[in-house]
Amino acid sequence: MEAYHATVPDGPTPFLSLRADASHGGGEKGNRILSYLITTEAQPAGYPVALVETPDGWKVDWPTFVEFRDDHFGRFAAGQGEDRGAFHVIVRNTHYFGEPFPGSDQLTAFRLDPPLPDRNHYAFVPTGSDLHKTLAGATEWGRPCAPVLQLVRKTHGERKSHLEIESILAPNWRPAE
Repeated sequence: MEAYHATVPDGPTPFLSLRADASHGGGEKGNRILSYLITTEAQPAGYPVALVETPDGWKVDWPTFVEFRDDHFGRFAAGQGEDRGAFHVIVRNTHYFGEPFPGSDQLTAFRLDPPLPDRNHYAFVPTGSDLHKTLAGATEWGRPCAPVLQLVRKTHGERKSHLEIESILAPNWRPAE
């Protein structure tokens, strides 16, 4: 948190509304997660924020809060920042009807949706790879999955790029211990 604020100084996040969204985990202490939907002027459709019960009390899942609040995935997909990053997304199996690019005939597309509207993008994996098989199994029959993915932005041609899924960092959005 301190490192993030050193490069992106800000204060409290002014919100328009806050509503309970979901509850996860059992009744045992330290195993519960409460999810809220926060709407702000910048994100009027809202974004999820998790509160995690810890031995020291309830804490905000800071990495996902900042990722969604500051639209890290949208910026990454638009070509801003580093060429590699980790993102909480919803993955769906899909077909790619976009413009071919070098090597696209050896890749399979998946649609990635962060929990913000109009931010979906295609991302690709090598066809037949273990990663492809894992994601295809997780999204079989149109079922979405919500992992944390390591993505890389691959540039080809002038001002053209595509996203590739490098790995699955976590099978779900549960905060790291």
